[in-house]
Amino acid sequence: MPKKLLVTGSSGLIGSEVCTYFARELGCAVPEAPVLSKNDATSLLAGGER
Repeated sequence: MPKKLLVTGSSGLIGSEVCTYFARELGCAVPEAPVLSKNDATSLLAGGER
């Protein structure tokens, strides 16, 4: 089972590169979330949909 990594700000240049690196190089599952509230983050980390 791959590790999960939540990247906020993933729509920006640095955030998108971070997502790509961790997904490709380290095999992490990376749910991308451009803007998050606390409830959104909790739901995504628990495996839910936004």
